[in-house]
Parts: sequence; C-alpha cells; structure tokens
Amino acid sequence: MGAKAEKGFLNILHIMHATYTESESFDRIDFTTTPLPTGDYEDCHFTNCNLSGVNLSQSNFIGCTFTGCCLSRARLVKTGLKGVRVSG
Repeated sequence: MGAKAEKGFLNILHIMHATYTESESFDRIDFTTTPLPTGDYEDCHFTNCNLSGVNLSQSNFIGCTFTGCCLSRARLVKTGLKGVRVSG
C-alpha cells in the first residue's frame, strides 16, 4: 500500500473509532485522569472540568459550552471549534 493510500486508510479507521456525543453534561470531571474520547461533541456542556494539558486533537466541538473549565495547555491540533462558548 502506498503512503497516500495508507494515510487515507488510517483516516477511515479514525472515523470508525470516533465517538459521537450529543447534549451531554460533564460536571467537575478531571479529564487529566479520565480521558475524553476522541470524537464529535455537539451541544454538550462542560462545567468546572479540568482539561489542562489534555489532548483534544482531532475532536470536534459544535455548539458546546465550557463554563469554569481549565483549558490551559490543552492540545488542539486539528480540533474543530464551531459555535463554542467559553466563560468563567
């Protein structure tokens, strides 16, 4: 398999293993010890969560809110943020 075909195959595998989460609330979760699965999160609410240094790469957050969350040093490589609100 050529390098280009292999990369496409790996992208398909990533899509097959990604999670889809809609309208969930996450309250006071320390994602440094409980990893957040790579995937798509739509209309989810994160309140007082610790995401410091967490790898959020290749996840998509659509219409999500982050209230009182620590996001310092979070890895956001190829992360989608559409209509996201961050406060407090």
